[in-house]
Amino acid sequence: RTDNYDFVVVETDNLKELIENEGVLKVCDESKIKEFVNYSREVLEVEAEEKIRKLELKKNVYDVVELPELKVYMTEEGWEVKEGQVSPYQQFVTLDEVKGEVTGLTKEQIYEKVKSFVWISDPVLHNKREKWMLPADFLVNTPAMGTNPVKGEIVSDCSEQANTLVSMLRASGVPAEDVRVVLGKVNFGGEVGGHAWVELKEDGKWVVLDATSGPFYDEENGKKVNRNGVSYNYWKYHEYPVEEVWAYYNDKYFSDKKKEVASGWSKHAETILEEDILGSFVKPGFNIFDIFSDFVNWLKDRLFQQFFSASYPSYVLFRLTATSTAVCTLSFCYPLPLPYQCLRLSPAPLLT
Repeated sequence: RTDNYDFVVVETDNLKELIENEGVLKVCDESKIKEFVNYSREVLEVEAEEKIRKLELKKNVYDVVELPELKVYMTEEGWEVKEGQVSPYQQFVTLDEVKGEVTGLTKEQIYEKVKSFVWISDPVLHNKREKWMLPADFLVNTPAMGTNPVKGEIVSDCSEQANTLVSMLRASGVPAEDVRVVLGKVNFGGEVGGHAWVELKEDGKWVVLDATSGPFYDEENGKKVNRNGVSYNYWKYHEYPVEEVWAYYNDKYFSDKKKEVASGWSKHAETILEEDILGSFVKPGFNIFDIFSDFVNWLKDRLFQQFFSASYPSYVLFRLTATSTAVCTLSFCYPLPLPYQCLRLSPAPLLT
């Protein structure tokens, strides 16, 4: 899925109806799906570059000093490896201190919560190139700090936001095997520098969450700039611009990016565009109400009553996604038996 289109695989014997539908831009044979995937990757890459430029994410580059400098800073600050851990980084992922912040919240709501905190550089907030804070200090103390130019706001840079996001996700019940902080280099609009972000495992694959895309303090103009940032699923389909990975960690695990300390930890995040397109069919007799009962009932009552039955006799294509405005879309096909066709759909009342 891009910002403007859905790629949908269907079975149908009525191509004329599909071609004449104003929401269908092109119809082709299944063999052309790879071409659509490649084209979509190009579109998504351009979208990501534009998003990075529009959000001025290059301001977030250099949040973390180069690895040799970081190790010197660790020594100067007296970081020590805590009992049961193997790296001093791990002490900054703390569950007990943030449990009260995540009660009843979903993973997406936790992400939105941390994304709402104001990004500000360490030189402005701490008058030094690098400074790490524990999540509790970050959440409780920064609003009243004398050096905070946006008083009353929770502020800091990528290391605090990444460590806090992982702490909150862990405290909400996400297993240690399925979430981690990543330290490394990113390329935001041609600016390459140290950064910290989060990867969350969903459906067996690592997906990037970067909480620093929310509001930020503009040092040049001396004011807070509000920005909505990227949605929870954005980097699932857009390539996150990683240049280099230094380490993965949370409260339980640490890896220098190569060690398989837990299942899948030697693998990197990747987009799931192709799997989303090619793996969307479910078995005959699947009862769509088992998974999306509330949403499907809403659709039945308001929009598509004539199309839905309790159980489809043939294949059903579905992909439920939440947009940045929390509006859900469901792509589906008629249960007809002929060979797959691939459609590129624009938003149309019938299909979105």
